[in-house]
Order: sequence, then structure tokens, then C-alpha cells
Amino acid sequence: MENKMQEVKVVVGEDNLATYICPKCGFLMVEDVSEHIRSDQPIRARCECRCGYNYTVFLERRRFYRKSTRLSGTCNRSDVGMAVTVLDLSRAGLKFRLDGANAIDVGDDLYIEFELGDRDHSMILRKVKVKSVDGPYIGAEFIRPEPSSRITSYLYFDGE
Repeated sequence: MENKMQEVKVVVGEDNLATYICPKCGFLMVEDVSEHIRSDQPIRARCECRCGYNYTVFLERRRFYRKSTRLSGTCNRSDVGMAVTVLDLSRAGLKFRLDGANAIDVGDDLYIEFELGDRDHSMILRKVKVKSVDGPYIGAEFIRPEPSSRITSYLYFDGE
């Protein structure tokens, strides 16, 4: 029986630097990946830490870290409110699932409201533009991303 190598997602920064953290010992290594991220294909590379542990890294080319969530909320278009579940969240946008019939199209402007899972139970109300629709799954971008906000604190410091 073959053992599958552990895979670690690594976000590539705007400077094309990737920070690898060994899942076994926590050793941190920064590498310039400029020559690798030009490809349109998913990029996976094998790494061997100085502790001898081998793992695979997946280079994530998103601008911002994306956190998986299960946050309940609503989205509104005009006066119609629809229940949603926010499935993932970043500083730039989110992915959510409509809990009912889908009446949303790419390009629609919506207001989305949900409670963060932080200690303060922060309520978020943001205007978004729909970027993708796949059945009940909607990808949307915040109209005005904030450089520092309750969302940023939640992504990096609060929750699981």
C-alpha cells in the first residue's frame, strides 16, 4: 500500500515569494517562485525539509488568503432576501451557497450580510459583484475591499 505525501497549500505573494512551513517541524523557508507561476496549470512541487520530512506544496496564485467557513447569512437583490451559507472568505470576496432557488446572474450587484465566527460576533454587511455562478454556488467580489477590517482579523486571528 502506497503512502500519500502530505500536501500543503502555499499562497504566493505579489512579490512572487512563497513561504513554505514544514508540517512536521515548523521550519520556515521563503523561495522566489517567479519562474514557476507563469504556467496556467496547477503547480505542485515536492519539498524536503532540513528535518528530512518530505511533503508536497500547492502554489496558490490568489491575491489573498482564502479561509473555509460555514457562516449563515442573507443576500439581497432589490427587496428580495435569500438565505445563504458563506463557504469561504477572503479580503477580496467570498463564495456562498444559496439555500433556495437561484435567481442570481454574473454581473449582479448584491448586498450580503453574515455574522463572522469571531469573539465579537461581528456583523458584516457588504456590497458585492457576482463573478461566477455554478448552480447554487456563487463567487462574488467585494465592491470596495478594505485593506484592514474585521474580515482580515477573522481570517488570520479568529475562528478555527
